[in-house]
Amino acid sequence: MKYENSVRYQAFETYLSCGSISSTAIACSLSVDTVKGWAHEENWSRKLKAHREKIQRQILGDLYFHQITELKEFFKRFSLDSHGKLTGIPTDDDVKKARSEYSANGLLFKGEELQIDWFVRTLKEQPDYHCKLDSDQVISFAQTACTFGGFRYWFNCPDCDRRCATLYKKKSRYSCRVCLRMKYHR
Repeated sequence: MKYENSVRYQAFETYLSCGSISSTAIACSLSVDTVKGWAHEENWSRKLKAHREKIQRQILGDLYFHQITELKEFFKRFSLDSHGKLTGIPTDDDVKKARSEYSANGLLFKGEELQIDWFVRTLKEQPDYHCKLDSDQVISFAQTACTFGGFRYWFNCPDCDRRCATLYKKKSRYSCRVCLRMKYHR
């Protein structure tokens, strides 16, 4: 028996939602052999796997985006009086200036920092986006073209206009590692 393409498409959509050929046949009032034939012809199992991976990526991306948003809101509400003494960033009033620590991952910073990864999604949607912080500091962004297409995003340091992936907070301003004179331990 010949079926219209709309019936086949509806069966495929049902298969994507339930993941079972027999359940699809029952839900669409079709024979199991017909649905098996379509599934084999069009490789529905591969399409189901790709569909589920896409959904997982979307869910993880949304979760990551919402967690970062909540973390940013938390940092906006969180404040301490003496950032320099508590965080280990260099301070001007100490005789012996504190430095951040060195680890296997490189520079370990014990204070507030901004990572470029937090802003990539916004920058893809709004390429001319500028971030205005509570301290009236404006953070601008740059992008460089990648070899195989796409762009890599960077912060422009507010003090030296250098491209960097991380900005560190000293007192109430964000700057790059070079401007804050942060060194690695030897």
